[in-house]
Amino acid sequence: MAVAALLLFGLVLVGTASSFQSGGAVPFLKKQIIAAVVGLAMAVFCALSKHSIWRNRSLLPLLSGAVIVGTMLVFLWKPVNGSCRWIYLPGFSLQPSEFSRIVLLMALAAWYAGIGQRSREFRRGVLIPLLIIAAFVAPIIKAPDVGATMVMCVGAGAILLAAGVKWRWILPGAFLMAGVVALVLIFSPNRRARVMVFVDRIRGVPISEATAAAAYHSEQSLEAFSRGGMRGRGIGGSIQKYRYLPEANSDFIFAIAAEEFGIAATVPMVLAYMVILLCGIYIAYHAPDRFSKFLSLGLTVMLTFEAAFNIGMTTGCLPTKGIALPFVSAGGSSLMASLAIIGILISIGAASIEGPSTMRMKDAQIEY
Repeated sequence: MAVAALLLFGLVLVGTASSFQSGGAVPFLKKQIIAAVVGLAMAVFCALSKHSIWRNRSLLPLLSGAVIVGTMLVFLWKPVNGSCRWIYLPGFSLQPSEFSRIVLLMALAAWYAGIGQRSREFRRGVLIPLLIIAAFVAPIIKAPDVGATMVMCVGAGAILLAAGVKWRWILPGAFLMAGVVALVLIFSPNRRARVMVFVDRIRGVPISEATAAAAYHSEQSLEAFSRGGMRGRGIGGSIQKYRYLPEANSDFIFAIAAEEFGIAATVPMVLAYMVILLCGIYIAYHAPDRFSKFLSLGLTVMLTFEAAFNIGMTTGCLPTKGIALPFVSAGGSSLMASLAIIGILISIGAASIEGPSTMRMKDAQIEY
C-alpha cells in the first residue's frame, strides 16, 4: 500500500513538475508510465519466483557479469553533466548502476550464506567480499557517480554487519571507501563546492562567492518549501518549477511536492518510506534462511537510505547530490529497479510463511 501510494503520487508529481520542461509534461509522463508498467511486471515476476533462484550458481555469475559489463558500456557514450551513467538506445536510455546494486547485494548475500560462521575470518569474511564490492563499484566510481557508489556501499555494509564481520575489519574498509570518495571530490570542483556549502551552513559561516553557484540548487529547494507552507499552493501552482529549481522532476521532486501540496503531503511521504523500512526489517527478521535474511536487509537499507538522503538533500540537511527519490522521481531505470526490489522482498516474505524450518535446513546443507 505504501509503495502504491508513492507510485501514484509520483506520477502526479512528475506530470506537474515536468509541465514547464522542454516539450512539456507528456513525454516525461509517458516514459514514467511505461517504466511503471515494466517495473510492476518485474515486481510480479520477482514476487512469484522462489527467492532462492537469485543465489543459483549458474544464474548469479551470469547476472553479475551482465551488470558489470553494462556499467562499463556507459563509457561508449559522451558524458552528460560530466558523468557517464546511461546507455542510450533508440527510444530510451538505461542506467545500469540501478540494477548493478541489486546484483551486488545478491552476490554478497550468497557468499556470506555459503561461508557461515567463517565470515569472522579475514580472508573469507573481508578480503573476498571487498574484492566483490570493488568489481561492481569500480566502473561506477569511474563514471563518476558518487551517489550510486554511496548507496551501494551502504547496502553492502548492512550485509557485512548482519553477517557478523568484525568491526576492526569493517572500519578500515569504510575509511578506504571514504578516501576514494574524497579523491573524487578533490578532483571535481563542482562536487567539492557542494560539500563546502553544506559545511559552511553547519558552521554558520556565510556562503562565499566561490561556492555561491553550488548553493543555488539548495537555496531554490528551500524556497519551494517556504512557498508551500502547510497546505501548499495547489497542484500546478509551483513557481520554482519555472526553471528556477533545476532537476525539478527528478532529484528535487520532493521540493515540488512541498511547494504544491505542502507539509500535508510531504509528511505522509516520509511515513510511507518508514512503513517500507519497518516492513523490510520485519521480512528480514523472519526470513527463512541466511541468504534471504542478508538480501532482504541489504535491499531494505539501501532503498530507504536512498530516500532518506534525497529528502535530507532537498531540505538542506545533507549536501546536494544527484540521488533519486524511489518510486517518485522521474527516471525509468530507478523506478524499475525499485519495484524489482519490492518484488524480491515480497518473495522472501512469502517464503518465510511457507516453511522456514525446511529452508533453514537447506541453507545449512549448502554451507561450504
